[in-house]
Amino acid sequence: MAKDYEEGALLGHAILNQQKGASQSGKELTRACLEFMRSLMPLKILQFLPANMMFFLLGPELSEMVGIRKSRNVFVNAAFFMTRMVLLLVEWLKHNVGFIGRFAIKYNPKILDLIIQNFFKKPEIILHP
Repeated sequence: MAKDYEEGALLGHAILNQQKGASQSGKELTRACLEFMRSLMPLKILQFLPANMMFFLLGPELSEMVGIRKSRNVFVNAAFFMTRMVLLLVEWLKHNVGFIGRFAIKYNPKILDLIIQNFFKKPEIILHP
């Protein structure tokens, strides 16, 4: 049993490294998950987002195991590159600029909740008899 977060992360990675492997069931489950996430996208143009975000979070090795390929679209790759740079900048600012770190710690969860709530809102469809 892990004693703290770091030990738990090491244990989790050790289990993953021992157990991971490609399977048809894993690919089908991933495809179904991606279809569901695409259905939540408020705009058709954002249909690329779930697969590319999953690739970004899983990395190339695990993505290949579950059947996710990196996009070849220049716009998509540029958008994810810029997103990665912004996230790195925000993390650097949080750790190196005092007042930004204090602001981020206090307001980040609230801001993130608002973004998520508004991003995934779908217009209500009212069916008339």
